[in-house]
Amino acid sequence: FEAAFSASPAGMILVRSESNTVISVNERLLEMTGYDRADLVGHTVDEIELVRRPLLSELLAELERTGRLRAVEMELVRRGGGGVWTIGSTETIMLHDAKHRLSVFTDITERKRIERRLVTQHDVGRHLAEAHDLDEAIPRMLEALCSGDDWNAAAMWLPYGDGEMQCRGVWHDG
Repeated sequence: FEAAFSASPAGMILVRSESNTVISVNERLLEMTGYDRADLVGHTVDEIELVRRPLLSELLAELERTGRLRAVEMELVRRGGGGVWTIGSTETIMLHDAKHRLSVFTDITERKRIERRLVTQHDVGRHLAEAHDLDEAIPRMLEALCSGDDWNAAAMWLPYGDGEMQCRGVWHDG
């Protein structure tokens, strides 16, 4: 078990169910989250707040009800800010006559980024198709671009006259 746990290409964490304390984490989980082993091992799941979305309480309630979690999209917190999107699964296991939770996380951050980009492209195309003219489309397109890439503001500059540029639209979230 220890060799498979350590060598896994997926991030893994082992938690003692009774105390909710992290017993072990593998190197891949540390790489994914940017944490040091000492930041996690020996602390309770509530103390480290590793799961950002969905709510940990929802995950634990489902785990209590069914005894396992299968292929749940979860955003884990990265040390220093940001997050890493994963597909996570958790199984309740017995180890040394004690109940534990073994969780396995596969990084899907790049897939989520591509999904967001495709939705943004669709939204921009839809705004272009629905607008009567470019001036009507620009603010909607800028809002879609900002929402898709978590930007606070954007502006669109287009060629105008002899090599000059003209600002044709601005969007900001206030």
